[in-house]
Amino acid sequence: MRYKIYTQGGFIRIINPEDQNDIGILLKDPDIRIGKGNTFSLTQAGKIKADFVGKYESVLDRDGNGFKDAEECLTYLTNQISLIGLITPQSPLSSNLDVIYEKDIDWKNSDFLGWEGDPRDLFRNVNESKGIFNDSIEAIKYFTLRLIRSRRGRSFGIGTGVGNFSNVRAVFLGSGDVERGLLNFSEDNHKRNSLIYGAEEFVFNTIRVEFYTTDRIDVTNIFIEHTKSDRKQDYILKFGINPDVDALQREAIWPLGDRYIFTTIPQDYFISSSNVDDISVIRGEVIVINNEGRYQRDIYEVQLNGNTPVKIPTTNNYLCIASNRAFNNSSSALQGNVYIYENTPVSGGIPIDLGKVRSYIRIYKEQTEQAIYTVPEFLEDGRQVLLAELYRWSGELMNKQAVSGLLSLYVAPKDKVPRVQGNLGLSASVASKYDFGENTPLEIQGGSDIYIEASDLTANDVQIQASFVLRLVTS
Repeated sequence: MRYKIYTQGGFIRIINPEDQNDIGILLKDPDIRIGKGNTFSLTQAGKIKADFVGKYESVLDRDGNGFKDAEECLTYLTNQISLIGLITPQSPLSSNLDVIYEKDIDWKNSDFLGWEGDPRDLFRNVNESKGIFNDSIEAIKYFTLRLIRSRRGRSFGIGTGVGNFSNVRAVFLGSGDVERGLLNFSEDNHKRNSLIYGAEEFVFNTIRVEFYTTDRIDVTNIFIEHTKSDRKQDYILKFGINPDVDALQREAIWPLGDRYIFTTIPQDYFISSSNVDDISVIRGEVIVINNEGRYQRDIYEVQLNGNTPVKIPTTNNYLCIASNRAFNNSSSALQGNVYIYENTPVSGGIPIDLGKVRSYIRIYKEQTEQAIYTVPEFLEDGRQVLLAELYRWSGELMNKQAVSGLLSLYVAPKDKVPRVQGNLGLSASVASKYDFGENTPLEIQGGSDIYIEASDLTANDVQIQASFVLRLVTS
């Protein structure tokens, strides 16, 4: 038996040239046995060990050349192939990583038109004899798996214990069926019974699996690896209040009122109090522009110096583009109102031009109250923010007067105009809310500004509060 070892799509495939079926595929789980009695593993030093059934002389490299001995074969594997781990390609496909299970699939909205068999067997098959097949003469056969909620993934595999398949193309889709990832072997017409693909991590909620062949296709097992973040700090509640919204005005939900002005040119931010005796320590979050020009979250602490402006410290003296929140991190209460602002003259610690203020802490509240947030592209610990998932937003009239109006949720993608993402009516009798849900959140890209505005009120001096909940999906 002559085996060929070569790379494809960033992974190693071991092929039996006689029938072109995969003997094994190397992926991301170390020390797992793969295929036909051949064992591969990683030593702690990252070296490769192999125990082939048969002779090393019968193993070919990707150019069809043989190896004279085991050492030459292992040298080739070590030096020529970027090995990142191992995983079994045999059916039923499995992994000790997080994977998608039967319960994770939205079966009602998935599509298996033209296929026979029970699609659920793709996830629960243990004897490799049950699954789905399509023996139509259609040039493209496909099935669509809808997930109950968005996932982050990087590996996908299919297998069959009966028959075979070929010419596979897997498309990973996000909200609105926007393509997020593509694994394309549609021109590979070799018949096989197992194959695993891998790619850079992406976010998806739908997988469309296509077969570009008129031949019969059999599938009995499916494997979808996903990763998740259980870090509670990635969940964010943003709440705000506007104590005085007037009729026919359009105002953001934050204590200073009027429309919120976002910083357009990166610059230093400053902080001061309206009380000359305030020396509390303020802890806050700003978005800075890092060396790559990306939006990075930065957490700071700074001590107030009464009315005197103090520059907000940032990592590497990066310039600020947004202020997301701030709070009093001291044991004693603030004695005045606190302002965070672009460089501008102050009088008694209060910026003369309030249009330069980016965050505001009211006395006795000790915390910013702004239903406004700029999504970072990177966190302070280096993790990349793949996107933000917004689950719900709400608002209500605080003084319950006989008035009506409108709340609007806006998202402004980075360097683009804001777009309304939802409207809620305001009523004196009930709070208004909209729940996108855990399974179908509003997906928002890094660098976007999120904010809530009130408009179309039928009376003056209306107090309104609003909030939204989101989670940062990170790498």
